[in-house]
Amino acid sequence: MGLTAQSTPRIAIAGAGPSGLTMARLLRDRGFGNTVLFEASHRIGGKSETVFVGDTLSELGTCYTQRGDRQVRQWMRECGLSWGSIDRAKIDGRSFVDYVKDGAGGPLWMQTLKFLRARAALLSALDATPSDPAVLAEASMSVADWLRMRNLHKIERFFYRALVTTGYGYIHDTNVLQAIRWIDRDLIISGVLNDLVMPHEGWTVFWGRFSQGMDIRLETPITAIERDGTGVSVTAGGVTEDFDAIVCAMPLDSFAALTQPTEAEQAVNDGTWWGRFVITLAICEDWYTKEQIRTFGDAIDDTARKSMLISARREGYDEEAGGHIYLLGQLPGDESLDELKEIMAEEVRRRGGRMTRVLHQKDWKYFCRYKPEAIRSGLLATMQSMQGERHTFYSGSTFCHEAVGKIAIFNTGLADQISAHAFAVPASPLATAA
Repeated sequence: MGLTAQSTPRIAIAGAGPSGLTMARLLRDRGFGNTVLFEASHRIGGKSETVFVGDTLSELGTCYTQRGDRQVRQWMRECGLSWGSIDRAKIDGRSFVDYVKDGAGGPLWMQTLKFLRARAALLSALDATPSDPAVLAEASMSVADWLRMRNLHKIERFFYRALVTTGYGYIHDTNVLQAIRWIDRDLIISGVLNDLVMPHEGWTVFWGRFSQGMDIRLETPITAIERDGTGVSVTAGGVTEDFDAIVCAMPLDSFAALTQPTEAEQAVNDGTWWGRFVITLAICEDWYTKEQIRTFGDAIDDTARKSMLISARREGYDEEAGGHIYLLGQLPGDESLDELKEIMAEEVRRRGGRMTRVLHQKDWKYFCRYKPEAIRSGLLATMQSMQGERHTFYSGSTFCHEAVGKIAIFNTGLADQISAHAFAVPASPLATAA
C-alpha cells in the first residue's frame, strides 16, 4: 500500500553529509516527505568541502565520480551542473597506465580478467554462504596477500593508485573485502579511460542545490537519542522531538555515544577502526607547473612510511595568496597537525619544491576499516541483521564504502528496506523544551 500524507512515518537522519543527504532524497522519492536532518556543523556536505582561494576552486574532500556512479551523475544533471575530467596523474614521471604495466606477471588485460573473476567469486560466495569460515577468512585477508597469492602484480599497482592515493589505506593494512567494494570493473575502466569527473562549480554547490526543500537543522548537534518499543526521541538544540525511526548517517561510534548502544552496535564498534586522511592546501614555490597531478611511488607502495607526501595536485596560481597553490595528501599515524605540517614541508623540499604557506588543513576521520578477526567472527552478518533494530537504520562509511557513488548505491537498497519496514501508526509528534 502506498504511503499517504497522514500515514507517512517521521524519520530523523543523524548527519547531513553525503550519506544523510542522499538518504533523505531517496526516502522523499519513496513518499517519505516528513524527514529531518540534524547536522552539528554550520554547513552540509560532510567530507565534500569546496574552498576558494581567489578564483581557484579546491576540493578538500570528495574529488571525483567514476563511470559507475550513474545515480550521482543523474543528480548532477538534475541540479543543472556540468562536469569535467580531472587531469591524468603521473607516477614518478610515468603515465598511470605505463606505471601499472611495469608490474610483474602476465599481460595487463589477462590480470584484469583474473582479478575481476576472483572479485566476483568472493562477493558471490559472501552472498551465498555468508557464514562459511573459508569465505570469511578470504574476505579478511589483506589486499597485498590476496593479490600476491594470485600473482596479480600489475593489479597491485592499480591498487596503489586507486586505494592509497584516495586515503583508503595501504594494501598491507586494508582488508580485501572493503577494497574490492571500491575497486570494480567500472573504476578500472574509468582509470584507464580517464573517465573521472568532478562538477565544475564544486561539490558544495552540488549539495546546496541537491538539498533544496529538505528540512535540515544546521548547527544543531544531537545530544541524546532514546529508543523504545514505539519509536525514537531525539534531543538537539535544546528540543526533544519524537520520530518513528532514525537513520545513523554519522560514524557509528559517534552515534553510539549519544544513546544506549545495542549489543550489535557495540560489536560493530569493537570490530572496526578509523583511519585518518590529512589534506593540506598550501603555497609552494620552485616546484612543478607543467602537469596537474603528481603521485609518488615510494609513498604509495607497501614499503611506504606513514605521513609521507602521497600525491600533489596543482590547483592554480593566486598572486594575492602568494603563489602557486597545491593540494597535498598524507596518510598519517598519530602525529599532530603541527607535526604533519613540518613533515609535509620536508616532503615537498625532498621532492624539489618549497612550501611557504599553509592555507587550509583538514584532518578527516576517514575510512572505517573492519578488523580481520571481526570479519572472521561474523561482523558482516551482524551489520546486516541490525538494520531496523530499535527503529534504527545505518548508513555511512561504517556500513558501506564512503565514496559518494557507493553511498548512493548502498542507500538505494537501504531506502527500499526502510520503505518496506512495518512502521506503527505514528502518534502526532510533539516538540517539547528539554
